Amino acid sequence: MSAPLNHTMLALTFEQYPDGYETEKVPRHITVLPWFTGDEHNTTQIISEACGQTGPIEVLPGKLGQVGSEGYWKAARFLESSALRLFHKRLFSELVKEGIAFSHPQWLGDNYAPHIRVKPGDSDFYPEGYTFSSLAMVRNGRGIIDGAARKTITNIPLGNR
Repeated sequence: MSAPLNHTMLALTFEQYPDGYETEKVPRHITVLPWFTGDEHNTTQIISEACGQTGPIEVLPGKLGQVGSEGYWKAARFLESSALRLFHKRLFSELVKEGIAFSHPQWLGDNYAPHIRVKPGDSDFYPEGYTFSSLAMVRNGRGIIDGAARKTITNIPLGNR
């Protein structure tokens, strides 16, 4: 059995970062799958295969709304993308079969609503949409940067097979 892949999330980032890039906060992104832990070899293989069989993903801006729960609402721009929804469902289904448990599973699968957070002063989402060519695997907790857990990014190309 290989090492555990601890506290990892999958995201589409708006800027490309080199593999091994370390940061305190996850850069502006669309969450594909939230934080999870799994066997590194099996999980990485499933993710790589899904990415290889998925072409670039285009997302278009949708309505403004809110995400979160009572007392913790955040403004968000919802996004339209059938390719992203299919990609999410495929990854979610395959990883659940592998025994992976996710944080906030109530918002996954059929309830997945891709969005980006909108903060005061943020520029709005790209009005023409945006096309992503890779998936970022973000690992949390591999050390400390200024008292916060370090996040390390690894990119997996979309459509490489």
